[in-house]
Amino acid sequence: MNFKRTNTIILAVVVLLMVCGCSQPKSITKCYDLFLTYDMYPSKETLVPIEKGFRNTVKKTKTDVVYEQGFCAEYGITLALLGKYKDAFVWFDKEITDYPVSKDYIATMKMQMIPDSVLQTLENDKKIRIEKEKAALEAKLAKEAEAQEKLRKKAEQDSLREAKQLEKQRLLEEKQAAKDSIRLEKEKAIKEKERAQKEEEKQAKERLKAEKELEKENERKENDKIKAEKKAEKEAQKAAKRAEKELEKAEKKAKKEAKQKERAEIKAEVKAYKEEEQKEIDQIKAEIKAEKEAERKAKKEAKGKK
Repeated sequence: MNFKRTNTIILAVVVLLMVCGCSQPKSITKCYDLFLTYDMYPSKETLVPIEKGFRNTVKKTKTDVVYEQGFCAEYGITLALLGKYKDAFVWFDKEITDYPVSKDYIATMKMQMIPDSVLQTLENDKKIRIEKEKAALEAKLAKEAEAQEKLRKKAEQDSLREAKQLEKQRLLEEKQAAKDSIRLEKEKAIKEKERAQKEEEKQAKERLKAEKELEKENERKENDKIKAEKKAEKEAQKAAKRAEKELEKAEKKAKKEAKQKERAEIKAEVKAYKEEEQKEIDQIKAEIKAEKEAERKAKKEAKGKK
């Protein structure tokens, strides 16, 4: 490569940067003597210290730094003069990335500083690398989307499974409540039956007692009748008839009153039983309603947390 021609190019770049106020990093701007030496004695030996200055500046800066405009282009020219075309190509592209306005200028520098065959190979490699990076990014995005979809489906399945469990628990509780209600009703019916049986036995005893007392009274009357027969047979007969009528009337009245009393007691017991039963049913309904309300609130809170 003609070092005099390239010397003119690199000095032109330096002058342009100085005129535009786009100074290089300190390690380069303070080494103009290196450029003057290269201008006086253009060779790879005088160009190496310049490349080293660029390399030291890059090492001292962060990897994602945006350099002053022209820095990357000048570094690329220096690398190209040393035959490091691949590295030069990278720094030329970085100049375009940081300052897109320099695209045409850098394209000209590439054609002037890098042989056509090498430049074509580097451009092809760049295209292949960009395509690979694009494909890798698309694959990564697709994988992330697939993972998000799996998480969404899993969340839906978990929510559905939790809802089924809650519904199953609610049905079990309602079933148990119904069983308890039936059991309580059966127990009440048994107790009512036992009470009715006891009442019936009591009434039977009372009737038996009344019958015995009646028998005694009849026997006494019969004895009185026999004693009175001698005194007045007719009187005794009339008295006996009257006594029998009164007895029948008294028995009917007693039976009627007993039946009325029995009916009244049964009605009162039935009414009390119905009222007690209604109270328990209302209490069970209130408990079921409270449980459903609590379940609804729990579901709402769980939904809010999610």
